[in-house]
Amino acid sequence: MEFGAGSGALAADLLQELELLDCLPDRYLIVDVSPDLKARQRVLLQQRVPELLDRIHWLAGFPEEGFHGLIVANEVLDAMPVHRFRVEREQILEQYVEIAGERLSTAWGAPSAVLQGVVERLMYKVGGLPDNFESEINLRAAPWLREVSQRIGKGLMLLIDYGYNRAEYYHPQRDQG
Repeated sequence: MEFGAGSGALAADLLQELELLDCLPDRYLIVDVSPDLKARQRVLLQQRVPELLDRIHWLAGFPEEGFHGLIVANEVLDAMPVHRFRVEREQILEQYVEIAGERLSTAWGAPSAVLQGVVERLMYKVGGLPDNFESEINLRAAPWLREVSQRIGKGLMLLIDYGYNRAEYYHPQRDQG
C-alpha cells in the first residue's frame, strides 16, 4: 500500500522490480484523496505496467484494521499542512490568513490550545527559542502515524522523507523554518 503516490512513478518502479524478482503482490493499493492525482497515476501506470493494472486498487482513505503488508509513503509527511508560529517576547503566536479588503493577508494572533502546548513542549526539548523566532510545525504527522500503525495487523511501514532532526530544524540559525 502506498500513501500519496504522487505521479505514480514509485508504484511503477516498485511493481516492475517486484515482477523481475518474481515477488509481485496480489494487490497494490494506493491511498490518495486527489482525483487529479489518481487520474495521473492511472495514466502513468497504464503506460509503464499495463499488464499489472488489474492488481492496482485505489482507496479513498485508511485501510481496514488488520492490514497485512508493506506500507510505503514517499514525501507524505512533508506534504501535510503545517502551522506557522512565532516566539515574541516569550509569547507564542500563530500565523493566520485573513481577508483584507479584496485580498488575503497574514496576521499573527493567539495560538490554538493544541499549538500552544506543542510549541511549549518543543521549546522545552530544544532549550528555548530566541525572540522573534519563526518556524512551522506539522500537527498532523503524529496522529497520522498513530492511525496508520493501528491499521497494520502484520507488516511494516517504510516512510521516505528527508530533513533535519528536531534540534537542527529548530536551531536559532534556522529562523523562518
